[in-house]
Amino acid sequence: FKKMVKQRTESIEIYKKNEEKEKELAIDVIEKPKIEYRIWSIKRGAKVHNPECIFVRKVGSKIFLKEKTRGKTGEFSERELSDQDLKYLESLGEL
Repeated sequence: FKKMVKQRTESIEIYKKNEEKEKELAIDVIEKPKIEYRIWSIKRGAKVHNPECIFVRKVGSKIFLKEKTRGKTGEFSERELSDQDLKYLESLGEL
């Protein structure tokens, strides 16, 4: 009987751990934003440009964004992007 109780307790613990993992995965899926066109704040010299771009990829320290209106892909450093842009990239798991 004790063996059955122990097995049952272990089964419940495993079930609870699996349930917690599933909740964590669901939260990750819900909180991770979609990659889509958005307004970026790009600092070049003394000017700040606000093009509507989509994140393409990150290679090393360079971030590639594709401009919506012209369809051109530009290369930017992290220093050129705003804090909000960096937080967005971080939420995508790119930083």
